[in-house]
Amino acid sequence: MSLEALPQLAPGAVPPEVRRAGPNAVAGFRTALGFERTLLTQMLSEAMPQPEEGADPREASMPSTFADALISQGGLGMAGQLYSSFEQQSG
Repeated sequence: MSLEALPQLAPGAVPPEVRRAGPNAVAGFRTALGFERTLLTQMLSEAMPQPEEGADPREASMPSTFADALISQGGLGMAGQLYSSFEQQSG
């Protein structure tokens, strides 16, 4: 499974301490956000009712649209936890 491109991130989506750590740190945090987005999309796809046949095609994209909205603002916090875990293991 490949990670899809992230939506445009709000200026504060990447924490200041990650930005200060440099471009590799930002790339690592964005990777964690990508994983969080994928997980959120899958969870929302399972939790939301499947659109009926002939329904508005936008209904099928609701899980990914909602996940993108959350991720664009920095996610639910899972990416920060993953990033911290990566840093502890590599440091």
